[in-house]
Amino acid sequence: MKAPDRRRRSLRRWRKTPQMRITELRFRLAEYFPDSDTYARDIVHSELGGQTVNQALAGGFEPGDIWKAVVRHNPDMPEKFR
Repeated sequence: MKAPDRRRRSLRRWRKTPQMRITELRFRLAEYFPDSDTYARDIVHSELGGQTVNQALAGGFEPGDIWKAVVRHNPDMPEKFR
């Protein structure tokens, strides 16, 4: 009997990484921005097609994609928040 290939198993696990939840997105926003509710409601991102974070969520964008757009929109964000 052949031993399982560890590399294959780790690749499968990597592909099945769960997507970011909305609560995680909200937590990250609150961790970086002093008033995250206002930021999510009022700041329009060209990276989200001219929408705010709240509009993008309502429009069906994935929270992970929204977070990536927020990071691109704020290039001075320290690495620990990325």
